[in-house]
Amino acid sequence: MLTIENAQIPISISLGDMLKREPTHICERDPEELIRKFMEEQERRAKNIWELVRAEFVPERMHLLSKVQKEKNLRMVQLAIFDIYW
Repeated sequence: MLTIENAQIPISISLGDMLKREPTHICERDPEELIRKFMEEQERRAKNIWELVRAEFVPERMHLLSKVQKEKNLRMVQLAIFDIYW
């Protein structure tokens, strides 16, 4: 549940990441709707980043790799996502 603690209510959020240089601006007077739109945009961006990283770093036959190779590969994926997102 959303709780408003003071009189200042945010009405806009801007988001950007390393994939899409142009930021997305979300404007909404209703705080609950602003947060909902913000979360949808975050989820959309996360999905796009995951698809890009997966295509670049996750082998199609991941199930055939040894446990050590899988762990090494997954660590590379985590680092790639961190670099793109932050």
